[in-house]
Amino acid sequence: MKIYLTESFHTQIIKGTIDIEPSNYPELEGKTEDEILDYLNRNSQDMYLTVEDEEMGWSIYDVLSEQETVREKEKNYETNIHIEE
Repeated sequence: MKIYLTESFHTQIIKGTIDIEPSNYPELEGKTEDEILDYLNRNSQDMYLTVEDEEMGWSIYDVLSEQETVREKEKNYETNIHIEE
């Protein structure tokens, strides 16, 4: 009988912060923080911090993804032994 091991985990990479001013985005006006986060998660690739960023096609999502990694952590680490069929 041949057996083998599998390992699985989820890696979370936390990036540095950027500042945005919600009042600069009319679409965020009157929204709660939870609603703003939901909106940003769905639309940040089409939103820009500055006119220059927009002209270069550099979205809020792009700026966030380029921030320095602050922390990495692995979650849900699991090992399993299997029989080779």
